[in-house]
Parts: sequence; structure tokens; C-alpha cells
Amino acid sequence: MTSNNPSLDSANTTEDSQVIQAAKPSVDMEAANAQAEKIIKKQVKWAAAAAIVPIPLLDLAALATVQVKMIKNIAECYGCEAKESSLKPLVASLAGTLGAAGLSGGLLGSSAKVVPVAGTILGSIGFAAFGSAATYALGRVFASHFASGGTLADFNASAAGSRLKEEFQKARSE
Repeated sequence: MTSNNPSLDSANTTEDSQVIQAAKPSVDMEAANAQAEKIIKKQVKWAAAAAIVPIPLLDLAALATVQVKMIKNIAECYGCEAKESSLKPLVASLAGTLGAAGLSGGLLGSSAKVVPVAGTILGSIGFAAFGSAATYALGRVFASHFASGGTLADFNASAAGSRLKEEFQKARSE
């Protein structure tokens, strides 16, 4: 509601912005960045562990669960809310941007497990490498996004695709 008195309007605007600032939690960025790194490192280990699931495609579901949990926890470090229902399609979409590397490491590694013994071993090794690198890359992309003040509402998956590929290649080369 506006009045005819400009000084009252500006006072209301100032009050409104103070309320908004008071409602937004203050985040210690140094602590948030350190906590996000710890979360990424821990979830990369869990992503590798998902490779031991012997059932094809169930290992992919386990990996997606690890990644969704990681992003949710990273968001919380920066004072953002992230619902798992919103993250699941986003993670699937981003995994698709990894292209051939994602196909060969993820689906083929998982599918190889249908071959007894050798397929399970080789599939698990390939899937562990893919899952770890993909999880690291997702974690880095989201930590950077949240650290710069972003939220899930303004996250642009197509714009993040090239950064995700860079982080994925970096993780695979280490």
C-alpha cells in the first residue's frame, strides 16, 4: 500500500528491506566453504562405495541418492534450502551433460555387472571411477553456485554444464 507522502513510502521500503535482511541468515563463508569441501570429500567416498552394489541400475540409484544428499547438505552450509524432490531431476539432467564420459562410465559400468565375476569386477571399477568424478564435479559446481549467493531457484543447469564437464575432467585426471 502506498501513500501520497513520499517520505512515508521510503520509510516503508527501508523497513521492508531491513526485515528481509534480518530474515536471511548470516553465513560465515569461510566456514561454509570448509564444510562444503568436507561434505564433497565424504560423499565422493560414498559414491565409490555405490559401485559395489552388484545389481545393474540399482548402483545408479545409489549414486544418485549420494549426490542428492550431498547437494542438500552443501546448500545447508550456505543457508539455502534444497528439497530432495527438486534435486533428483536436476542431478539426472546434469549427469546427462557429461555425455560420452557419463555413458561409458555410468551406464556401461553398471550394465557390465550382468556378466558374472569378471563383468562385476570390471563394471564396479569403471563405475567407481565415474561415480567419484561425477560426484566431485557436482559438489564443486553447487558449492561454487551457493557460495556466490545462488539458490536452487536460480540455478541454471545448462549454463553449469560446461563447468561440470571441466570439474569432471579435473577429477578424472587426479
